[in-house]
Amino acid sequence: MSVIVSFQTEPSGEAMVSLLRAPFDLPNAGQGRRVMLLELEGGDGKTRGKQLARLIRRCPPVKDVLRHVLQQNDVDEAVVPIYIRFSDEKVDRLPWEELYVLPPGFVALDARWPIARISARVQILKPRVLRLPFRVVAVLSAARDRPGLPQFEALVRAVDEAREASLPTRLHVLTGDKEVFDAATKLGEPHITVEWLAATRSEVIEQIAAAKPAVLHILCHGGVRAAEPGLQVATPRDFRNRAAVGSVYLGVNDVARALGAHESWLVVLAACDSANARTGQSLARALVDAGAPAVIGMRKITDLSATDLLVDKLYPQLFRLVKTASEEDTNDRGLEWAPALTAARQAAAAGVNLSRDLAWSESILYVQDDVLRFSLDSGAKLSPEEIAELRAEKEEWEAFLGRLDPATAPRNLLHDVKAKIQEIDTALAEGIRP
Repeated sequence: MSVIVSFQTEPSGEAMVSLLRAPFDLPNAGQGRRVMLLELEGGDGKTRGKQLARLIRRCPPVKDVLRHVLQQNDVDEAVVPIYIRFSDEKVDRLPWEELYVLPPGFVALDARWPIARISARVQILKPRVLRLPFRVVAVLSAARDRPGLPQFEALVRAVDEAREASLPTRLHVLTGDKEVFDAATKLGEPHITVEWLAATRSEVIEQIAAAKPAVLHILCHGGVRAAEPGLQVATPRDFRNRAAVGSVYLGVNDVARALGAHESWLVVLAACDSANARTGQSLARALVDAGAPAVIGMRKITDLSATDLLVDKLYPQLFRLVKTASEEDTNDRGLEWAPALTAARQAAAAGVNLSRDLAWSESILYVQDDVLRFSLDSGAKLSPEEIAELRAEKEEWEAFLGRLDPATAPRNLLHDVKAKIQEIDTALAEGIRP
């Protein structure tokens, strides 16, 4: 149940605003309205938010549906996400997350009405399969000035909470940051694995693809090459050399290829310049246009503390959404990602001037036209024979590890063998195929 407000931009500079979806029938639902897209006036969020509200409410069906939806007073009523669908950069550049209506005020700060965006380049999404453990792959490799340890620790907390809440979850980390690598290794948890980030673009793509992420989380610097937005991830050598940015550049197509054809569920870009790069293009939007089901990015260059807070509040809610959707008594399960950002926005808004300190509005979500459909993997449990085989395989790997001399064996070999043993331990603990 959601609201979709559509903008179709015309060569004249006008746009046709219409209502594509509403949670109830309206007699005039098909009636659109032409509006002129002008620069917003005013330096504060409330002023801009009111202008955005006037803009979309010039369309009578949109005005009617918002009046009804935003008047609900029961906080326990169903969540109704509000999506802005567009085909033009002019619409995308508007700060929709600042939408302001009285009541309730800033709409996106109320859990009942999360705001997200839909790019008009329609992609046909094949349903996913919820395979457990739910896999999060985190590339935590920004460079010297953006340490990844706080986000690693936040991810670990969220994964542990999800597992305690009966959602088997696994975290695999790719990093060039020794501090992150050592912290992950020290934990010694079979459901948390780590490997050094590779030195070349093709190898990094292969690393991500091999990890089969349901959720891909990336902390790095954003950038632009040949007018294409992308990501600059830092290798171990970059960290040792104290490089300002990473030397491995991943463009939109590289990330899309790493995600695989029909595996990923969500991408989270904790990267500066990820949402509106200097060219005006959006990496987050471009990834959705390339087929990703949903991407969370930042609307502008953002302080690292803001993205750390985002990660800390985002993932607990994200895992709850997955678990709740998986428990629906239906074969046609759908997952709305929009509510995942509410807790992060509310935390960033706590104790600040909401109109002036707008970090709370800078995390944004792009999704496809339809919610992500998925089914449960009912055949993942290990049989007694498979358990015996895995135990025997673990013994072989442990015997091999015992024959290696830590002083002379290649470090990568030692790490890979230990990672394999961890993977088997996780499979045995959860009764699920690795």
